[in-house]
Amino acid sequence: MTAEKIWLCLSGGNALGAYHAGVYQALHEQGIAPDRIASASIGAITGALIAGNPPDQRVGVLREFWRRAGDDGFTMPGICSRHQSIVRALLSGRPKLFQPKLSAVPALFSYASADFLFDTPPQRRTLIELIDFDLLNNCEITFLMTALDAESGEDVVFGNGADEMSVNHLMAGTALPIAFPPVQIDGRILIDPGLSANLPVHPMFDTELTDEVICICIDLLPREGPLERSLDGMIGRATDLLFASQSRHALTDIRRRFARGGNTNLSIIHLVYRQQDEEVGLKAFDYSRRSINSRWAFGYADGLALTKALQDMPARRTSADIWALSDDGLLFLQS
Repeated sequence: MTAEKIWLCLSGGNALGAYHAGVYQALHEQGIAPDRIASASIGAITGALIAGNPPDQRVGVLREFWRRAGDDGFTMPGICSRHQSIVRALLSGRPKLFQPKLSAVPALFSYASADFLFDTPPQRRTLIELIDFDLLNNCEITFLMTALDAESGEDVVFGNGADEMSVNHLMAGTALPIAFPPVQIDGRILIDPGLSANLPVHPMFDTELTDEVICICIDLLPREGPLERSLDGMIGRATDLLFASQSRHALTDIRRRFARGGNTNLSIIHLVYRQQDEEVGLKAFDYSRRSINSRWAFGYADGLALTKALQDMPARRTSADIWALSDDGLLFLQS
């Protein structure tokens, strides 16, 4: 591994975020530590768990978060466990993350004024228990996270170098509309940024590059996939396209921006959770233990393949190459 700076960009994707943790474990075991993390939604939680803990505790804390988030509920024979986990999450929440707001149930049928379905004090408690916010604000990692201003529609960026990061920032960045309550910070009503920029690459490059940088963008939803014929399959494919299109536009914009700037010491690796065969339509709310373990395992395998590829990183071709990882573990230029 050469001496380039390693940056991580972590996308949103709710329960799919266990893939982030698997990739990070592989990087950590190979001694690859991030210098900068930009994050959105569940990616912000992953990033804060990393930056808000000592290096030797980070993988363990990620495991504890996903242990608490996982669904070990009873599985009925003949019904897909993933579908059952989604139903349980939507009806009864996740004990360590969110719980139904009882006053919201009548609103589904009577147009009452309840503005969200789940209360999130359990997630707040979980994050306070697992993240040292003093360390997060004073660690060697530059940590950035995004949120979306619900009133102006503007993207909002917070960073541990300029803002006093707190659990409120993470709650704001994961406040998915309809499901979870918005959070007010400095007079702004903030929600999950996945509606605007699910892969927050732009905040990573707010300053001029002075070092060789490898930016690893870990994305949870694939752009390419088969045409689905079932309703469940179409829900999943529509979700993929909605968020993957954001990633494509953002990465294309970064490439054009640096191409205009001439020679730049930047390589971007776009690592995507591609193992979608067993996923279901509402996969982002599938917290089944089997799904979490599977996503973590695929992330770990991809992370190991990536660490091997980084040992023989191809020479840059342009001012800002964007590489992808093939099935056989080789890096190739992404179109």
